[in-house]
Amino acid sequence: MFTPAGVVSRLSHVCALRYFCVAGLYMFCERVLFTLVLESDAVLQRLPPRSYMLKRMYERGFTRIMIFHLLSNTLNRGNSVVLEYLYSMACIATFAAFLSFHAVLLVDSGAHRRLGQHVGVELLPFTLGNLLVHGVPCVWTVVFPPQRLAWYHGVSTMLAQGLWGLLVTGGSYKLDDIYAPNAPNIWRTLWFVAQICNVVTPFAFNQMMIALG
Repeated sequence: MFTPAGVVSRLSHVCALRYFCVAGLYMFCERVLFTLVLESDAVLQRLPPRSYMLKRMYERGFTRIMIFHLLSNTLNRGNSVVLEYLYSMACIATFAAFLSFHAVLLVDSGAHRRLGQHVGVELLPFTLGNLLVHGVPCVWTVVFPPQRLAWYHGVSTMLAQGLWGLLVTGGSYKLDDIYAPNAPNIWRTLWFVAQICNVVTPFAFNQMMIALG
């Protein structure tokens, strides 16, 4: 006999299974790429000397957290309140990351070139990697939109990103050790842009989805 409580319990088990299966697969693929492939002698001989910096940038960056939750919760949209909430936050973070990563070019046009040099990658492959890591997740959120995106999702994302910044920088909010050295005023500008994007994205995204029909 089906009861509301039984249905909810079954959905919870299914959502948890979907979450851990996708999350586990993501972590497995990441470990294979970073540990078995990028750290093998055959591959290391063909990579630039400072390419390990690129690996560290991804592993410690907020983008990794965003992509993890984006992929892990896609199948649970509309089935789990908690996981759906996390998915909505991840969708907001994708646009905040994309816009803040490119906002630096408005105050420092050579920032991406220097960052590429810092991690030992030429500008063209760096740009392609940037589009893959920051651009594709934005497209993903349009193809697989969240069931609901409201102002409180934006505030939650802003607080989560702020907490991440506090933990990884010790309170300075200067991400020199993760990305590349920048002047304090540039980091303040990027944090300001990212947090504004976190708050504004729910409204802009909903209007965009309405326009797309």
